[in-house]
Parts: sequence; C-alpha cells; structure tokens
Amino acid sequence: MPLLLAIALGTGLRFWRLAAKPLWLDEILTALFSLGQSYQVVPLAQTISFSDLLDLFHLQPTTCAAIAATVTQESTHPPLFFCWMHQWLSWLGPAPDLTSLTWQLRSFPALMGVLLIGLLYWLHRVAFGPWAGIWGAMLMAVSPFAVYLSQEARHYTLPMVWLTLALICLIQIQRDLYQSQRFHPPYWLGWIVANSLGLYTHYFFLMAVVAQVGVLLGRSLWERRWLTRGQLGVIGLAIGGVGLAYGPWLATLQGHADRGETSWLQLTNPFAPIYQTVLTWVAMVVALPVENQPWWIVGLMGILTLGFLVWLGRVAVRGGVSLWRSPTTHLETWTLLGFIVLVLLQFWAIAYGLNRDITIAPRYSFVYYPAVCTLLAAACWQGIVHTPGDHFHPSIRPSIFNKGCNQNLFPIVFFILSLLSSLFVIWNLTFTKPFQPQRVAYHLGSAPDQALMIAIGYKNFQDVALGLSFALALPPFYPQINQAAFAFLQRIPNYDGAWQTLATLPHPPTPLNLWVISPELRRRDYPAQLTLANGVICAIDPQHHYRVGIPYQRYYCPDQRKDQIVHGTQ
Repeated sequence: MPLLLAIALGTGLRFWRLAAKPLWLDEILTALFSLGQSYQVVPLAQTISFSDLLDLFHLQPTTCAAIAATVTQESTHPPLFFCWMHQWLSWLGPAPDLTSLTWQLRSFPALMGVLLIGLLYWLHRVAFGPWAGIWGAMLMAVSPFAVYLSQEARHYTLPMVWLTLALICLIQIQRDLYQSQRFHPPYWLGWIVANSLGLYTHYFFLMAVVAQVGVLLGRSLWERRWLTRGQLGVIGLAIGGVGLAYGPWLATLQGHADRGETSWLQLTNPFAPIYQTVLTWVAMVVALPVENQPWWIVGLMGILTLGFLVWLGRVAVRGGVSLWRSPTTHLETWTLLGFIVLVLLQFWAIAYGLNRDITIAPRYSFVYYPAVCTLLAAACWQGIVHTPGDHFHPSIRPSIFNKGCNQNLFPIVFFILSLLSSLFVIWNLTFTKPFQPQRVAYHLGSAPDQALMIAIGYKNFQDVALGLSFALALPPFYPQINQAAFAFLQRIPNYDGAWQTLATLPHPPTPLNLWVISPELRRRDYPAQLTLANGVICAIDPQHHYRVGIPYQRYYCPDQRKDQIVHGTQ
C-alpha cells in the first residue's frame, strides 16, 4: 500500500499541468524529429504566418530508420528516444491543437518518470531491503528534480530507467563476484541490454557505462583480492557485449562529437563545475523559489534551505556511515558511492580537460541521479530508524516512532519541503524553462491591438528552434495571432545580410510592431532604423529592449500612408 501511494502521488505530480508551460528550444527539436519532420521543412528567408508554423508540427508517417537518418544528419543525439516517441505519438493519434501536442510530447517522459518510482523501489529492495525501498520510492515521487525531468519532452527519464535497471543488475553482479561466488546469467544479460539501450538513448550514458565498469574492476583493487580468470573473462564478455551492440553507432558518435552545437558549454569560471554540482545536489531534494524573486524571498528561502540541508546532512552522514560499516550493506553502499564518484570525476574531466562544462545544466545529472536518490534514501532511512552503531537489518520492520523528536520530525519535514518544491516546479517558479518562452511571448504580444511581425536571426537550427518556441508561446498574449508574420533571417557572417533580406520581405500593414530576436547581437549594435518593403521605416524603441539569455528589441513602424499625407500638406 505505501508503494502504491508513492506511485499515485508521483503520477499526480508528473501529469498535473503537464501542458501548462510552453515548449522550449530543446523540446521543439524533440517535436520535429519525433513527428517525422526535419530542419528542411522550416521556411527560411521568407514571411510566414502562424498557421504555416503550426503545419510543421503535424505527425508524419515514417520509420525508425528514417528518423535515425535525420537525427544523424541534423542532431547530436542517438535515435532511440525519438523513435519511441514517434511510436507513442502515433498511438495517441493526431493532436487537435497546440496544447494537446504539448501534452502528448511530455506524457511519454512523464510516464517513464512514474515507472522510475517503481524501479527505484526495486533497486532499494535488492540493495537495502523493502522498508528502505518505500522511503526511496517516496523520495523519487516528490523529488523536484525528478518531477522537473519528467515534465520535459526530452530523453532524460528514459535513460534513467535503463540506468536503474543496470544498477539493479550491477548490485547482483557485485555479489556474484565478491560474496556468493555464484553466477546469475539473467543479471549479466540484463546489464548488457540495459546499458546498450541507454547508449542508444543519450550519449552521456557512456559516462554511466564507464563508471559501472570502473566499479566492477575497482572492487578487486580496493580489497587487494584479484579476480579469477573466469571472473575476468565474464566481465570482459559483458563489456564486449555492450561494445558489440553499440558498435554500429560509434562512427556517428565520433561525427557528432566534432560538431559545434555544444559550444555554449564552454568553461568560463574554473570554480563553476564545483559549486554548480553542489547546487544540483541541493535541487534534487529541495528547490524553493529564488529565481526572479524579491531579495527578501530569496533570503528567506535560502535560510530555510540551508537549515534543512544541515539537518539532512547530519542524518544522512550518520546513516551513511552505518551503511558503510554494516556487513550486510557495505558492498552495496560501496558500489553506489563508487559509481557516483566515477561519474562526477568524468563530469569534471570533461569540464577541465575538454573545456565543456556540462555541470552548467542541472538536467545532465540524470546520468547518476538514480544512484544518488538510492544512496541518499537508504542513508536517511538508516539515520532515522537506527541508533548510531546499529547494524542494518533489512528483514526487520523498523518504526521511527520510538525515536527522538528530531528523528520523528525529519521525514515529515523532508516530505513537505520536497513536495512543496515539486509544486513550485509545476507552477514554473523553480526550474523555469530555459530562455523563458512565456516571458518573451508576453513582451512580444504587449500591444495586441497593433499588427505584429517577428524577425529571428539565425546561424544554426538551434536559433530557428528558439524562434519557433517563442512563436508557439505567443497565442495567449496576442489574440490576432493569425495576422502575425514571422521571418527567419540568416545572420552569417553578420546581421547586415539579415537586415537586407528583411527589407525585401512582405509584411503586415502598418502601423506595425517589429520585434527582432537577435542572438549574439549587443544592444549598442542594433540599428537606429530598419527598412521594410515598400520603403517603410521602423524606428528603434529604446524602452523595449530585453534579454533572457538572448536579446530581443522592439521597433515601431508608423502608418506610412498617414506620414505621406502629413508630408504632402506641409
């Protein structure tokens, strides 16, 4: 019954207001590939209507092979998630409107997020016993980080499913090697399959595979007890099986690694990978609203978070030490902790060695989050239900209500803060969508009684997808959306060519608000005037310049006919 309650609660949190937030850049890419579309269908260097944009997001019959070919050429991701998403969308049928499409796109990751709750219980049950598993399932259910990833139309929850299954197998494999000296083929085969599927779902899963292999071999070094030739042979066959399954995609992986789409991950602050990792750990448990809030709210939320973290640290450290020292849980604790450490070392090696700071985006920590959730839940459970020095007994059903007041209150406070944090995620107060398409759309539609044209400068298709995300977020703020015009203008080698193209394109009748969305353009470099077709002159409005990672600027284009009449009477 407690597990069912955790699953029910987690399901509600993941599906509540699932389509309330507009799609952002990466989700636009998911939509196009999963719908059977490609970059080539987006009209460029021409004026297009909102209905033309919506036509890009219609489900097209296709095959997984065709999707894989498109992803190979136009993306830097493996194809499995997009193939499965296409099948999911085909089962659900054509979306009647944009809101339904958003729900459909996010429902598959949300469903995988629900599945994770049950799988984490299974992992806990295998590693630490059933009652610790209930605590772990509840932690996963209300974790703001898990809810955030589950409501993203991206490939984060699916690889976490594969990782959790792989860790379940890894725990049993470790027992085979270092405790029972027995051999369980289903776990070894499951480990190969789970890791192979993970590699075809997200490239970062490769770090999880490397960490697991390190854990498999590292235990013998830790104990200074060499594995037998037979054991090493089985490990080699398992690793070879994963390599053999992934071999056909290795050339594509190398080609994607050399592409420039990850240039935004450049390391600029040598201390950033450390504190960003710590902040991500915090957000896995509690994520109170501090983004774009008044200073006093930021201060209050910060004090509350810090106070809880100190309490959490005391409980988790006490429980973690007990898990480490207990002979019934030492190997499992060592395995999960070693896995986490090896993944983190790879994160930092990539940041400092390759100048690619992947810690900048908390979502990439999906690579090791199930292990963190498992180990943290087990440590907290041990710290709550056992007194210092007690050994862990998974077969005993403990009760927290024979402990002190602090230990009785801790799970209640933990649950409430995590649940509130998840609600803040759902209401877009924490883990806000990158580039904030809702906020940008609010500014773009700030004059709903006037004609509107939006020009988006692009250097690559990520810029185009960014513009599409802003356009799709616009209808609630601009009732005359069917009369709005959009144009994607190439900004290579600079914006001069974009301005020249803009001057040749048809536009809505004046008076007109022209918004220019211009990645990498500095505010001082905006022209004072822009020219549209038919000699319409648009003047910059210095009161309406904004930036949300990228800048966007309003120009006002007066009624040319009125200007001509006034000029003729003077």
